[in-house]
Amino acid sequence: MRNKKLNNDVVSTTTVVHAQSLSPAPTFSLLFSHCTRNDIFTVLIPAIIVSLISGGVQPFMTHLIGQAFNAMAQFPSVSPTDADRHHLRHTVAFVSLELVGLAVGSLVLSSVMSGLWLRVGEITVMRVRSKVFQAVVERDTKALAPVD
Repeated sequence: MRNKKLNNDVVSTTTVVHAQSLSPAPTFSLLFSHCTRNDIFTVLIPAIIVSLISGGVQPFMTHLIGQAFNAMAQFPSVSPTDADRHHLRHTVAFVSLELVGLAVGSLVLSSVMSGLWLRVGEITVMRVRSKVFQAVVERDTKALAPVD
């Protein structure tokens, strides 16, 4: 048995290894193991779907900004006609409205996504706390009683 010096304390390596071997391997199934089937369908799956949709907002914003820059790049620099000016103004205005709509949608999606993931976390913490409380309550209280 080797000993390690850790923060001015001597710790046995076998104790550390034994404590690590008792903890389960971290997996996604373990992360969501405290969710019931109802929680999975009403909170977890919607959270995943909203997260995926919310992740697609930024690339779409990039696409819209690219459309605006493309309209500006195609605008003739020498003697533009009224039709060219109208096309540029129309394209930039339309892209601007699309970006405002996308910003509102992004705000709503982010709020819903945060709320759903917060609910998933709260459900998990509530169930873990309940299990810890039950384990503490079910412990042998004779070991905790004072000796007369």
